[in-house]
Amino acid sequence: MYLKLFHGREHWDEQMEDWGFEGPIFVVKGFVHSTYNAHLWVDHQGTGNGDELPYVGDCIHYDGKYYGDWSVFESELTPDIEAALEPFDPDKAIVPDEIRQAVNG
Repeated sequence: MYLKLFHGREHWDEQMEDWGFEGPIFVVKGFVHSTYNAHLWVDHQGTGNGDELPYVGDCIHYDGKYYGDWSVFESELTPDIEAALEPFDPDKAIVPDEIRQAVNG
């Protein structure tokens, strides 16, 4: 199973003029769980414990980018998927304090 981030933008409140850019695809070995459109938990190791992909405004934050959409899917490993695969790094999901303060006021 895979989790794909897409409709990317450089800033969390950027107004989109087009569809944005494609994001990474992560292998999911356990679950994907969303809570109140405020938290997205991903068990990428199959341990039964998830790491958070946090929402900033209405976008998912990862590696300094912001994604308006995400999708979970199953597929054979194609060249397109393989090219976008990235190991999930929980440190890249940490929202910088200055962004949290700007969002929360």
